[in-house]
Amino acid sequence: MGRTKYIDEFNGSHYLGDELGRGGQGVVYKTKDADTVIKIALNNEHSIKDKTQIKLFHQKIKKLIYKPLPNDINIAKPLVVLKDKAGYVMHLLEGMKPFAELLPQELKKEEASKIEIPGFLKDLDERSAIYFSYYLQTGGLRKRLYTLSRLAIILNRLHTRGIVYFDISHNNVFINNDDIPLVYLIDADNIEYESSNKDVVYTPNFEVPEVVKGKPNSTYSDIYAFGILSFLTLTTTHPFDGIGLEEEDWDSDESEKKEKWELPWIEDSNDDSNKSKAGLKGTLTITQELYTLFHHLFEDGKNNKYKRPTLPIWIESLEKVACKTLLCSNCKMSYYDDLFNECPYCDAKKPKRVVIKSYYYKNGKKLQERFQYIKEILDDTKKIEIPNYIFKSFDILNIDDIFLEIKFPKKTRVELSFQKSNESIYFESKTPIVLFNKIVGLDKLEKGISIVTEGDITTLVEIKIEA
Repeated sequence: MGRTKYIDEFNGSHYLGDELGRGGQGVVYKTKDADTVIKIALNNEHSIKDKTQIKLFHQKIKKLIYKPLPNDINIAKPLVVLKDKAGYVMHLLEGMKPFAELLPQELKKEEASKIEIPGFLKDLDERSAIYFSYYLQTGGLRKRLYTLSRLAIILNRLHTRGIVYFDISHNNVFINNDDIPLVYLIDADNIEYESSNKDVVYTPNFEVPEVVKGKPNSTYSDIYAFGILSFLTLTTTHPFDGIGLEEEDWDSDESEKKEKWELPWIEDSNDDSNKSKAGLKGTLTITQELYTLFHHLFEDGKNNKYKRPTLPIWIESLEKVACKTLLCSNCKMSYYDDLFNECPYCDAKKPKRVVIKSYYYKNGKKLQERFQYIKEILDDTKKIEIPNYIFKSFDILNIDDIFLEIKFPKKTRVELSFQKSNESIYFESKTPIVLFNKIVGLDKLEKGISIVTEGDITTLVEIKIEA
């Protein structure tokens, strides 16, 4: 049976492959051409047939094709519209998968039944065991934190240019398989400059209060929807999916049941009427720093958009806690190194690991701690890359830049390879090092070393191997 063929407005042929993702406004398909996908627009879950609606859709997409969006932002922009169809062709790197694959709620029954439950989860109820197992198989806590950080960076780069994304949900984000994933936004149909926007767009379960009430989408509504996706991704539980959806007093004065988005969030500081026991909550997934952001977002910021934590705050907070995760060598779940003395899932002792602590440094004195960076050392570990922001100021635009590589060429020694530019680096002395590489005995690193870096800021970084 042949593949469905679509023709674009320039008479190019495109053969549909497997479905990649589906949302309320469209479905995305692979094509037989690598890095090329097709989106077919939907209206009430059906393809659009009306010729007038197709024409209006084409006009909207062509405006987007020629909108001067920056090339350095990971958005799968439309390339060309389809002839006589409400759809378009776009570029998406091969190997990208829907963000929805991080969410166990999206599992189909037949897929869930095939998931192998590890021994340390056997005592859980079936649903929890499946959710935990899927959480593990899809990268665990560490991958989710880095994914959310990189998604927030893309949104922030749009917002700093005054552009609203509109429709943040698990269906409109794609990621690859890297430990720190490459993240792309798709479904860019609604992208618009905030100053000229009058539209209202949202996906069910990602409702933003003011948008549901008819006010136009804004950068602030993007932040609120991002917060919903973040909590859902980390905990497997929707922030408003609690007992309030099930319970309603028979003598309530309310004539109508509240919608999910109208209820208090499930961890509300002042109202526990919608609490929930479901999901991976608490210190298993969310630190106090992240909880503070969620409280501000879903309480102070629920009805006052100006009180919502900004994306740069989200990015730095997510990156800080992601850096502190440790991968268990036994069960392979990741957890916060500073919050647990052993694996909270299987009780295994901590693996051998490099522990790095970065401090502000002034007049020869160690001041406030800036970051911690933890990484397990496995038998096959060849090198560990330490990001710029451990030694220098936190720069969102260069968040993936590496400052130091810790290499393990032999069992008895370690090579420190610096990727420095104009910084002065002092290795346990008052004389700055000149070479980019330095050999250190493993026994010395096990006792701990310190490095002072003078650049845009001055930092003291302590590095130690612990077992």
